[in-house]
Amino acid sequence: MQPHCKLILFDLDDTLWPTRPVLEKAERETYRWMQQHAPRITECYSLHDTLKRRMAYLREQPLASHKVSQMRIKGYELLAQDCGYSEAAATRIATKAMEYFLGFRQQVSCFDDVEKNISQLAQHYMLGALTNGNADLSRIPIGKFFAFSLAGENLPHAKPHISAFEAALQKASAQAGAEIGAAQAAHIGDDLESDVRGAKSAGLRAIWLDRSGTTNDVELANTAGSADYHARISSLDDLHNALMQLRFGP
Repeated sequence: MQPHCKLILFDLDDTLWPTRPVLEKAERETYRWMQQHAPRITECYSLHDTLKRRMAYLREQPLASHKVSQMRIKGYELLAQDCGYSEAAATRIATKAMEYFLGFRQQVSCFDDVEKNISQLAQHYMLGALTNGNADLSRIPIGKFFAFSLAGENLPHAKPHISAFEAALQKASAQAGAEIGAAQAAHIGDDLESDVRGAKSAGLRAIWLDRSGTTNDVELANTAGSADYHARISSLDDLHNALMQLRFGP
């Protein structure tokens, strides 16, 4: 009997839902919150300038860039201090702003092919999530179909580092009560570097979810991730068939 897939690991942002509109709304609403609760910031900075200031900080701290929530909080603190708030006040503002931001960050709208397929897949496979963002599946309806979710910011390294995938396999094994190896797992994501190359280097079956479907293999050969995936799909409607075509280890 041919070995089968025991774990499907999903990326979240831009794989299960479009991220840009979610982040843009969260940024706008947090800026409005600051207008009421930290007005010196909005008097000094436009919404666009608050983003530029935080991005400048990120460029100064590359080694911690995968700690996305921590970096955002620090960015809010710097904005507040720049505008004359004390260190203690800046810390309070940053903490409250982050709570407000995260409330909107979780208000995602899944792609049309997601919920029906996730609910069906959960009947046959263990589902896990491995994200480099700070989406919280426990606050999102489809989270009920997942056995676990790991965020790169809570790990020593984020994707594409091999240790991120190893952490997911360890979590899945603990949930299953038996070891699940890399050769028994598939990872699905939209990013050629963090999802495709990362998963393949860790020994998982790498499935690229290319929703645009416009990139050809010649163009892929010139990208960092190249066309080095095990399967390429344009919709989760195609995932089950793709899994059936792949070889998994014992």
